[in-house]
Amino acid sequence: MFNPDSKYSNLVSLALALMLFTEVVLPNLFGASALIYILTVIYGAITRELKFEISKMGKLFIAFYLIYLIGSYGTNHWELAGKTLEYKLSFILFPLLISLRPKQGGYKLSYISTGLILGIVITTVYGIINAALCLQNGGGKACILTGIISPVHHPTYFVAFWITGIALAWYGKKQNWQGYSWRWILPFTILGIIIHALSLSLAGILFILLVSFVALLVLIYKRFGKITALISLAILPVIGFLIVSKTPQIEGEYNAAKWYADQYIKDPKSFVRDTEYPMSGSQERLILWTVSAGEIKKHPFGVGTGNLEETMHDALIDLGQNELAEKNLNPHNQYLQTCLEVGVLGFLILLIIVVYGIITGLRNRNPVLILLSACLAFNSLFESMLQRQSGVVFFTVLILVLSSSALVSGRDEA
Repeated sequence: MFNPDSKYSNLVSLALALMLFTEVVLPNLFGASALIYILTVIYGAITRELKFEISKMGKLFIAFYLIYLIGSYGTNHWELAGKTLEYKLSFILFPLLISLRPKQGGYKLSYISTGLILGIVITTVYGIINAALCLQNGGGKACILTGIISPVHHPTYFVAFWITGIALAWYGKKQNWQGYSWRWILPFTILGIIIHALSLSLAGILFILLVSFVALLVLIYKRFGKITALISLAILPVIGFLIVSKTPQIEGEYNAAKWYADQYIKDPKSFVRDTEYPMSGSQERLILWTVSAGEIKKHPFGVGTGNLEETMHDALIDLGQNELAEKNLNPHNQYLQTCLEVGVLGFLILLIIVVYGIITGLRNRNPVLILLSACLAFNSLFESMLQRQSGVVFFTVLILVLSSSALVSGRDEA
């Protein structure tokens, strides 16, 4: 049973909240906030406030890390392999720490949610100030878009934070968490939608549209029944297409991506060889995906941790894409990235993590875990979401907490 007076439960939940807050607002200070959380766990262990209970999700993340560790055995670049293992240390550190669960009280999701939401708001205010200064200095429309409005994190990561924050806010209101009121949740949601549009992250925009349509379908089904929901299922995709293709900020990105895809489908080899630099993000992705897929066929067990950069560089040089090769880009797709670097087994573990997260969310009726796992699964098609600290820490910590049996997320948190 939940003990509302469990001081340690409050303390460890606040430490997790501080860690996520710092990761969103001041990622350079994440190490300090992580140390505070680790010391909190050590304190709990000394005072016997904890018990160890590792989840299946925790075991999956640890296995994911071990695959990268094993992959480093055949590396040609120990420095790069070491950095990769350091960046991904969260895959083994947080599963172990979060498995040391409070005996009483559990992890209080309302505290963790509030820390994340406050971090999102402060970072967004900083982005707005950054945009205002840009406009004041004579900048144009570009001042309110992409990296200007999201100066701390890559826009795709930032909108992933935003949609998770929106989901937590709505969930908190449903669970009657203290302080969770429509007076701020609705403006927060509207601001989040605006930030999605200004980010120009096509993946983020498509995902929030997909989530909105699914939520609307569920609502229609509950209110009006199966037939109305089926009719809506036919209509909503048309509305989504019109939004994407007719909204000024999104229209250019969508039309360009569609045109490049059409050109690629007509003649993939010609597209990869003849596309000249400089090129758009969509052109780069199509070329990088093609090269990655070709290298995976040659190396089904992976090229080794730390060797991906060299492999991609050499493959692009062979195709005559010298300028693109010099940028040392990753595949911009986490599935391809993992499969190329550590092989099919690593890819399967990644796939199991996202699928198991969705299944666990459905089983436990936890819509935030479903959304978070789906967010990682969807955005990983367009970005290597687990190659930056922003993605590794955010997705690892939240997925582990939300799938933990020690999670307390009901009315008794208030």
